[in-house]
Amino acid sequence: MGRAAVKQLVTWLDQLGRISDEAGGLTRTFLSPAMRRANAQVARWMAAAGLAVREDAMGNLIGRIEGSAPRAPTLWLGSHLDTVPRAGRFDGALGVLAPIAALAELRRRGVTLPFAVEVLGFSEEEGVRFASGYLGSKAFTGQLRAADLALRDADGVTVREAAARWNGLSPGRFSPER
Repeated sequence: MGRAAVKQLVTWLDQLGRISDEAGGLTRTFLSPAMRRANAQVARWMAAAGLAVREDAMGNLIGRIEGSAPRAPTLWLGSHLDTVPRAGRFDGALGVLAPIAALAELRRRGVTLPFAVEVLGFSEEEGVRFASGYLGSKAFTGQLRAADLALRDADGVTVREAAARWNGLSPGRFSPER
């Protein structure tokens, strides 16, 4: 990446690092108000980089850029946007934002890849709210089970209830949308 792209990435990391559930530290829990703000901000950056953006029923953020070959496989890049309590600003976020910056740089240079790329910002990878990690990636890959949806947080809210409150979608259908 060029110097400008790296500078943009650092700015994004700083901005995203200020979106937190708590003052004075970085904590973004699954389906929290801070997660909603973080997803909205990263979605804006994805769109500005030329990606088509969507969010699935579990709050996974997905940005897609098409390649030149229509039926070529899709390259998935990314990480998670939730955090552990009092996290560092790079954990998870760097794995989501770096591919966005790289794709923006390719677009600026007029480079089209022969395959599609999806940048993934997974939810509940850290397992902080429901004491079970990888719920977002399980949902994305079609591996989420009824037992996962029945998990309860400290307030007694199930994953199913939290997902329904998040976006009104039924969390019963989880698989990649292609």
